[in-house]
Formats: sequence, C-alpha cells, structure tokens
Amino acid sequence: MILSWMFYGVAIGVLLGGAAIALEYCLRAFRFPTRFIWLGAMAFSVVLPVTGLLSSWLNTMPMAATAAVGAQAAPVTTAWDVPIQLLASAESRLPGLDFTVASLWIGSSALLLLFFLWSYARLNGHIVACRPTSVNGVPVLLSDSLGPAVVGLRRPEIVLPSWVFTYDQHRLGMIVRHELEHLRKRDQQVLLSAGALVLLLPWNLALWWQLGRLRLAVEADCDNRLLNAGVSRREYGRLLLDIGTRVRRVPSSAIAFSPTRSSLFRRIQLMTSNSRKRLWQVSGAITGALFLAFAACETPTPPNLDLEDSAEASVVGNLPVDIDSSTDSSYIVVRVKEHAEQQAQAESEAEPLLFIDGVAVEFGSELESLEPGSIDRIEVIKNDAARAQYGEQAANGVINIYLKKVLEIDSTGSN
Repeated sequence: MILSWMFYGVAIGVLLGGAAIALEYCLRAFRFPTRFIWLGAMAFSVVLPVTGLLSSWLNTMPMAATAAVGAQAAPVTTAWDVPIQLLASAESRLPGLDFTVASLWIGSSALLLLFFLWSYARLNGHIVACRPTSVNGVPVLLSDSLGPAVVGLRRPEIVLPSWVFTYDQHRLGMIVRHELEHLRKRDQQVLLSAGALVLLLPWNLALWWQLGRLRLAVEADCDNRLLNAGVSRREYGRLLLDIGTRVRRVPSSAIAFSPTRSSLFRRIQLMTSNSRKRLWQVSGAITGALFLAFAACETPTPPNLDLEDSAEASVVGNLPVDIDSSTDSSYIVVRVKEHAEQQAQAESEAEPLLFIDGVAVEFGSELESLEPGSIDRIEVIKNDAARAQYGEQAANGVINIYLKKVLEIDSTGSN
C-alpha cells in the first residue's frame, strides 16, 4: 500500500534529519564544512525507503502466485501496526486509493518539474539582459536588479546588481570572493542534485526540510571559508545585514548571496556564536547521531498489504476463504503453511474402508478379535480403482479381508 510506504519514507527522513543535526553540531565545533551531511541525509532518505519497497516486493512475489488464507488481523506487535491498519481500513473503503495517490504523486512531480523549467527560463531571460563586466579581474554579469547570485547549471556565472558598485572596493571584493567560493565548490550542482531528489518524492515533507537545511549549510560553509581566509567577522556581518535589506527574491534555480531573512539571521548567528564545545556535548551529539542513524536503518519496512486489491474471497486448494486487507503478509504465509500441514496430516490419518467377507465394518474391537489364522487373504485397493468401485468415500483406499471357509459335517456323515 502506497500510503503506508509514504508514512515510512517520512519517518526515515525525520530520523536521518535528526542524525544530520547532531552530526552538524559536532562538525561546527571544529568549523568543518557541513553541506555534504545534509546531501547524504537526503540521499539516504530516498535510498532506504526505495530499497525497502523493492525488498518487500521481492519477498512477496513467491506467495503472489498462491492465494492467502483468511484470518483475523494479526496482533499489534510493532509501532507500524496502528497507522498501517488505519491506512488499510481506509483503502478497503476506497478500493482505488492507491491509484489516486500514485496519480497525485506523478502529477505533483510533473508540476514541480514545470515550475523549475519556468523558473530556469525566467532566469535565462534575466541573464540575456545582463551586461558582461569584470570586478578585480573576475568576469561577472551586471544586472539591474538580480543578485548577488550564482546562476546557470552547465556554466554557472556570477551576477551582480548595479547597486553593489556603490560599495567600496573592499566590500565589493568580499561579495565577489563569496560567489567565487560557490563556483569553486560546485555548490550549484550540489543544490541541483538535492532538488532532483525532492522532485522524485515531492510528498516527503522531511526532504523539503532537509533541502532548506542544505541551502543554509551551503551558505554557512561559504561564510566560514571566507572568515578562515582572514575576512573580518564584523565587516562581513555588516555587509550581510546591508545586502539583506536590499536583495530581492531570486528564482529558485540560483544561489543568492542572501536568499531569505531567516537564513541571513541564522548565518550571522553561526558566525558570532562560540564554536567551542565541551567534550561531553560533542560525545552526546555523536551518540545521538549514531542512535538516530541506526534507528533509521533498522526501522522495519511496512508489510506489503497489496496481495489482494480488496477484501474479497479467495481460494486455497478447494477451500474458499476471506482475505482481511489488514492482515500482515508474513502472517498470511504462516497460515498457508499451517493449513497445508494440517491438511496433509488429516489425509494421512484418515482410515480406509474395511470389509470382511463383503460386509463393511469399522476399525475397532471387531477387527481386533479377528483370529489371524482364520484369514484366507487380504485385498487392498487404492486411488482411482477404489473410487471407481466404491465411490468418493473410498478416497483413502479399501481393505477387503476374506476368511477361510469352514465345512460343517452333519451327524449322518454327509457334507
């Protein structure tokens, strides 16, 4: 069922996002870059649910050829059972729910792709109107309103608005160095890869949240590289604040110097905060990151409930049964095996028909009282031959016992 798998995917994204926050906390204590933490969290937030779904399908393919044994819903044993049973009951009331959800999924991905293409086309329109120039020997594009930003996919370029030339050469140089760091670290391609993951799973809110954290990490890492190169923290912070009051919203396919007010505040907070952490704080963060990552990897994949599209009757052998849509597939497999074993045992324990000199008798005291010496011969009839002579009641075979004939002699001596 698609809804249960979506629930599983969001949960995995939240767990991996929590692990990324803890690991980011540790790396910032040593002023290490953190953008690849969030890119890795996004990648695994997609890979783990997809591999879990594929393994679930592969595990249930052998039993898809045979019908399932109906049974009562399995008892709640895992944290998944409550939401999964609720989703399964909703699906039973709406038989076409999976098709509807899949259609909305494909449609939302298509709309996001169209929006990105429109944004990219709009950005190209701005670039065409830009005038090429250079700042301190660095080629840039001069725009009336766009930037400061890095634009383009195959060949990213720096775009500066005309108002940045009101700054002195020192401030202008800091802006250009910031954008050059984006180009050098291929941050545009990093964000493009992350955007493609969101495009694949647009319903996963955890991925959208991780993408926002990745964009912040990209800018914070760039700020950190400039500060490590000797740029004054106070001057750089004031430049960020000033640009934050002037910059306009840029298309989503560009990396802006200061894209939003909230990220600007967070970047200044990261620059001015004390990065030194105590050993117990770093150790606790590492432990938390490992625990959350382990929980994400060990979280059980929701059972594949789509063995039957509805709770209709099915057949095992010649036995009609009802399939409960909320029944766990692994539980169904066990019931199928149990039924097969019980049926084989019942057939093996069934008694054949017994006849003594053509008279039907039951296995019991009469058979036990029979003298072995009085038996002339025993005839055993099996399978189709038994059914042909005695009907279906002889499905387990027929045993005919013939006794020896005893001659009676009268008092005259004649037979």
